[in-house]
Amino acid sequence: MIQNTCKLEGGSIAYWDNGVDTDIAVLFLHGNSMDAMAFENQIRSNKFDSFHVLAPDLPGHGHSFLQEYSINSLVDALVEFCNSLGLDKIILVGHSFGGHLAIHILPGLKNCVGLFLIGTSPLGSFQDIPYAYQVSPTFSLFFKGKLETSERREMARIMVGEASYDGLKAIDRTQPDFRSGISSSLEKGEMLNEIEILRNSGIDASVFLGSHDLLARKEYLNRLQLQGIIKNLVILQFCGHSPHLENPEKFNSCLSAYLQKLSTRLWTK
Repeated sequence: MIQNTCKLEGGSIAYWDNGVDTDIAVLFLHGNSMDAMAFENQIRSNKFDSFHVLAPDLPGHGHSFLQEYSINSLVDALVEFCNSLGLDKIILVGHSFGGHLAIHILPGLKNCVGLFLIGTSPLGSFQDIPYAYQVSPTFSLFFKGKLETSERREMARIMVGEASYDGLKAIDRTQPDFRSGISSSLEKGEMLNEIEILRNSGIDASVFLGSHDLLARKEYLNRLQLQGIIKNLVILQFCGHSPHLENPEKFNSCLSAYLQKLSTRLWTK
């Protein structure tokens, strides 16, 4: 596993790379106030040895930064990151807010061939949030700048449950301006219609959802599947919002199976 940095216009992105030289890259995008090491169990897994695996710290997290944080600036930075690395074919795997960013960058990536979301409910508009997510006082913390100690602990509990990943440390390493910047972006209407993006992408989107997820609403995702917006809804039993952390062995087996099917289709075209 190799750590690199990609210089951008107005910032930089630090990322982990498994160093595999192949045509298909799997890009893991972590959630709000987490970091790339949330995907350590995937980066190090031999189940993904046939793919070029990349996991960046999103700008404002870990060792990555931008001059200002908004949905638009994050989308531009991630598209620039992908283009700078000269990736041939890209499969996006986004967790929580990282899933929303994955959808938002789809129109800017001409070489994306797959999309997998973890605990992400695609939105038609900002007004869909109460239907797509379980809105609570804790939910609002993901859009608050400076957090009190008790708020940080509650946020980490919702994000990672009993997983060994240090959610508190990741929150501490997240710029408060990131969370407040996303809040301002939503108020300004920067969130795109993710439902339309998925409809127009020509890509089959799959969602992994923990059966005990305290944020994403299963009934909302069921409706999206019935409408054909998402192709597969995979329920991982006894997991919360971060099944890739809570049960990495089960998650890796499920994701690997889907990736192998997808890559087989790509090679036979």
